Amino acid sequence: MSISDFKGGSGYCPVDSPEAMLRTIKDLGFVPFFENPVRGYSIEELTAEGCWFDDEEGELGPWDWKIDVIQTGDIAYGKFLVGGKASFATVDWYRELMGYRRSLDKCRPKGLDKEVYDAIAEAGTISPAELRKFFKLKKAQIDSILTRLEYDTLVVVGDITRVYRGADLHYNGWQRSSVCTPDALFEISPSTVPDLFGRLFSHIRGLFPDAIDTQVRKVIV
Repeated sequence: MSISDFKGGSGYCPVDSPEAMLRTIKDLGFVPFFENPVRGYSIEELTAEGCWFDDEEGELGPWDWKIDVIQTGDIAYGKFLVGGKASFATVDWYRELMGYRRSLDKCRPKGLDKEVYDAIAEAGTISPAELRKFFKLKKAQIDSILTRLEYDTLVVVGDITRVYRGADLHYNGWQRSSVCTPDALFEISPSTVPDLFGRLFSHIRGLFPDAIDTQVRKVIV
């Protein structure tokens, strides 16, 4: 499989296993999990027919395979593309996104967001449930804060584990996650290469030349 297989959103569907999902993410560099303004540019759309989440058939597909992908230690996962939607990126490309986002005033946390970020950085790794308890917040509140911090490239999902329930320890897709800073997880700092927005934009345009500028911008911004 080469990167040319994806050009123009051809509908080529390589994602039919955890290994294929990891390879796809590495080939694309960074990619949203779900359908977005750039047609064909998502793990969802690149998943082979019959492999997407199917509750009735018990097929979990990429929803479950993302655990194996994240646990390789080579892939960043969080809500950092398409305005704060679930996405994947290789560490190298994530550094470029870090450099771009952290240069923006809007991505510098303030108030409670800054307090939550500081708590995550101090803890090293912590679950949303622990943060919710510590700050005495509702689930929706802490989820919103974490979404903003992940968009700011200050926080990523550090790990996800499967939750087995019932007498037979059945797994039906329930998962438990933790969050941490990308700086600590990957031992990286933001890229300082010039014109990072242009590099991110050109990368997507190279993969999907038929996408219009506003569609590409919506993925990055």
